[in-house]
Amino acid sequence: MINKKYLYLSSLFLFKTSVGAILLLVGWDIIGVSSNSAFNVALITGLAFLPAAFAKPLYKKFGHLSEQSVAATSLIGSSLIVIAELLFISSGSDKIIIFGAIHFTLWTLIFLIETFLERWFVNISGELSYEETSKLSGLSMALIQVGIILGPIAIWATKLYSEKAPYLFTSCILAISAIPALLDKNKLSSIANTSNNNLSSNENKNNGNLFILSFALVWPTVATFNMVIPLLIRNSFKQSISSAVALEVCLAAGSACIGFIASAYKKNIIIPLYSILGILLSTIALIGFTSSLTVLAISIFCIGLFYGSLRISARAALAKNFSGHYAGHIIATSNGLSAPLVVLYLLTCYYEYSTFQSIMFCGLSFLTSGLMFYQLTRRK
Repeated sequence: MINKKYLYLSSLFLFKTSVGAILLLVGWDIIGVSSNSAFNVALITGLAFLPAAFAKPLYKKFGHLSEQSVAATSLIGSSLIVIAELLFISSGSDKIIIFGAIHFTLWTLIFLIETFLERWFVNISGELSYEETSKLSGLSMALIQVGIILGPIAIWATKLYSEKAPYLFTSCILAISAIPALLDKNKLSSIANTSNNNLSSNENKNNGNLFILSFALVWPTVATFNMVIPLLIRNSFKQSISSAVALEVCLAAGSACIGFIASAYKKNIIIPLYSILGILLSTIALIGFTSSLTVLAISIFCIGLFYGSLRISARAALAKNFSGHYAGHIIATSNGLSAPLVVLYLLTCYYEYSTFQSIMFCGLSFLTSGLMFYQLTRRK
């Protein structure tokens, strides 16, 4: 029988590879649908992250089901929706709102998958010690980032072959990522683990609220970064898609490195204070040297390294402080809160777009999110 940790890690890795592909593929292709490229990117990115607002009601509706069942069904549905996006792009239509509706549906499923995959991680961690949970968190973070690296690279490679190939690739990977969840024979709904579902102490409630606020900043940070990079490359450096891929890879590579390092050591080697100082210095470099792709790449790599270390600690703390069901509630609620923050970030970037202003928002979003995770890791 396949170890359920490996089933979880396989599904997570393939899913994140697909998400990395979708973020770059759609952001790049949608620029050319009509003449207003900044509007296109802002609209599609906003419609991608806005479904986070529905994460909590969807979790209430499907929370009684096993995480493997919900994840597998949603992954197969996402695979079919990517094919629908391909049909739209191939049709040559310039009706961006239609594509936005399709993309909105896709990301509704993606956020549902995110919630139940995180609940899957927490339920597995319930059988592990804190050190083992930290190692699993580090390894899963590394695989997440490797997937996010491979996704854009695969899009670049398949796009050289044909315009349709990237969508077919992404659809296939989404469908395949459902297989590990279907193979897990131990589909236990985390409703059964009720030890922490009803929080009785104020300390637990306060900690739960802190987790919600911290994780709510993740998606706005990702959205800001993924809006800035295509526009920055096109408008300021006049580079091709390969340059955008390179900067996307730098962020994920940093987080992947710290993930592999953390998973290789028996003891926790992450020092939150050093991580937040690293984010601060990297952000200053990111904002101060916007004319050099080399400095930007190094700064982005370092941000990924230090930001990833805080997320590893936060996920381990989440898994050891709460039951799987309540952890799912925390993730769903934080995703819901992130939706208006994403819209605010995107509107600000769009209406006052400049290279410096966009890079500043990108850097400061990492710093703000990093500060929240720093507070979280101090209380674990």
